[in-house]
Amino acid sequence: MKKLAASVGFCLLSINLLGQFGPGGIGTLVSNGLWLRADNISLSDGAAVTSWPDASNYGNNAANGTPAEQPTFNSPGNINGRPTISFDGGDQLIVPDNAILDGTAGITYYTIVRPTGLSGAPRGILGKRITFTVSTEYAYTYFFHGSNRLNLDIHTQNNRFNTGATTYANGTNYMPGFIYDGTLAAAQRSKMYEAGTMVVQSTESSTTLPNSNQPLCLGALNVNYGTYYIGEMAEVCQWNYALNTAERIIVENYLGAKYGITIANDFYTYQGTHAGEVAGIGRVDASNLHNDSQGSAIVRISSPASMGDGEYLIWGHDEVSILLNDVVDVDGTIIESRLSRTWRADETGDVGAVTIAFDVSGFSPLTGSDLRLLIDRDGDGFADNDVAPISGSFAAGTVTFTGVDLQAGDFFTLGSINYNQTPLPVELIEFDGVLDGEDARLFWQTASETNSDYFTLYHSADAQTWQAIAQVDGAGNVSATRTYGWIDENMMEGANFYRLSQTDYDGTENFFNTVVLQKAYNTPSKLMIYPNPSNNDFHVSISNTFEQAIINVTDITGRSVSPGITIVGSEALISFSDDMADGTYFLNVITANGEKLSEKLLKRSVR
Repeated sequence: MKKLAASVGFCLLSINLLGQFGPGGIGTLVSNGLWLRADNISLSDGAAVTSWPDASNYGNNAANGTPAEQPTFNSPGNINGRPTISFDGGDQLIVPDNAILDGTAGITYYTIVRPTGLSGAPRGILGKRITFTVSTEYAYTYFFHGSNRLNLDIHTQNNRFNTGATTYANGTNYMPGFIYDGTLAAAQRSKMYEAGTMVVQSTESSTTLPNSNQPLCLGALNVNYGTYYIGEMAEVCQWNYALNTAERIIVENYLGAKYGITIANDFYTYQGTHAGEVAGIGRVDASNLHNDSQGSAIVRISSPASMGDGEYLIWGHDEVSILLNDVVDVDGTIIESRLSRTWRADETGDVGAVTIAFDVSGFSPLTGSDLRLLIDRDGDGFADNDVAPISGSFAAGTVTFTGVDLQAGDFFTLGSINYNQTPLPVELIEFDGVLDGEDARLFWQTASETNSDYFTLYHSADAQTWQAIAQVDGAGNVSATRTYGWIDENMMEGANFYRLSQTDYDGTENFFNTVVLQKAYNTPSKLMIYPNPSNNDFHVSISNTFEQAIINVTDITGRSVSPGITIVGSEALISFSDDMADGTYFLNVITANGEKLSEKLLKRSVR
């Protein structure tokens, strides 16, 4: 069963989400000068964006006080279902001049865009100059123009170049970026990339960017240019130096996982389930490496013992609320609770043992000696401690685990040996749903609530685009168990995805896990399962043969599990072992003629 609790009881206090590093764990608080993420905006869908807050250490917010020039916030947007900002051809956001944005021998930008109004006219992604006629105070400008190529000017337009045969199309998601390195030979100084592939390299005469006094404009070649970008933007990242090759690849893995964009050097397999705040370490060669990353998450990994050429360790989390804990998927004897959020690591080669640190300065109450690093290596959850919980050292709000040898596919999280002292951070109860005829009956239960204003129930047909379908008042401040429910009378045929959020009085919204319910199609289901629920054994029949069918059983996260499967003609027996956890599983069948069928299996132990 899905489990949840409201953000109540033992709460998570303010966490420093800046961490020590920039996007993907690349750059420091000094060198990452701009980090604009649409998912860092707290607005309702369709609202005007007056300010896009900068997540870097510099506070370089992009803003515009003129209503006619303000873009629109989309939640969700059209780039992998993530929030975006839409520019309509007359919009621009302006970042005041800051020394971090130019005046250096190198610079790197990466952006996530989805153009919709390319027409051959100049459409600027960003620019920092006065006008095209003034070469002084001219740092750079980056724009679509002429046959929908990307163009780049560094310092002046004397060395302007474009992507040549590589052109861009409306309605497509892109990851354009550029790197300028004035320390290289002139012919190698300027490069443009698309999703990890270097599209073009060009000559640049200047060895440094000027210290321009001009603001940075998003949506045009310069402020008040006259023609403007049309389309969506999701993220803009800047560093005041030229990223090395390993750093660049890690940033591309972060952005690719988050926005579902295929990249040239993909070293992270788990973007489908663990795309949250992806970061990494890696090495191309002795001159191009990165061995310490945190990004915007609370996890920092560093000091690989034996990272060689071509080796990477990249990780991300499942985007479950950091305000939740789990007292179900733990052994209950050694580990009494854990963070509901889990991370997953992907390793290319073998970087050796690493140091893993969690910033837990925002957790309260907390006793550092209660904390343990939990690793699930066999993929069946944390309750069996298949990797023994690891003790660490605690100081200054950080718990550090040394000599940890992660393997590709490992899940990891933080656990507590003492729930009363260190609950991590709130009690977990339940969120689930069942079919009731043609309807979905959703229900959830909280152990206690603090500042709980209301709950929002969301529905999706694809787990990408979500629509709010119900809002239920919370209980404010209570310490007793409360149960809530809602009936969805408008289910779609096939898979229906539901997720729940809880909003505090201050507007903070915390999302919980996802429930999947299958509504039968108008044609009779070809799978019959009995008994269901069952303790261990499920008998399955199909209207044609199983003999050439592909059968797979997954848990609620989509992860494959391995019950026994016995097939005789059109009959199958699905047998769960006693040590497999109770809960909801899915039987997935692809028949010999390519039909895809799926039904829920409810495993319930006899009590």
